[in-house]
Amino acid sequence: HEKVDLKMIIAKYNDKEYYAFNEILIGNNISDWIYFDIIDKDGIIGEFKGGGVIFATPQGSTGINKSAGGVILPLMSKDWVVTGIL
Repeated sequence: HEKVDLKMIIAKYNDKEYYAFNEILIGNNISDWIYFDIIDKDGIIGEFKGGGVIFATPQGSTGINKSAGGVILPLMSKDWVVTGIL
């Protein structure tokens, strides 16, 4: 059997930290239209405008992310998926 290191997401939003094993969903209420910058440890990745956004680890990429049209990552991937919801 091969050992798999599972990833965790730590997100900071409105001065609060959130921890997740699979994914974090921000927004997605019918009345939401949000604007924010997506920033990693190296700086701004880009601006986001929309109804919501999903940040998913490889193990979380097959859930809400897939339903929203996001890509599925191999479990061994070091990448994350960021999928916008309009």
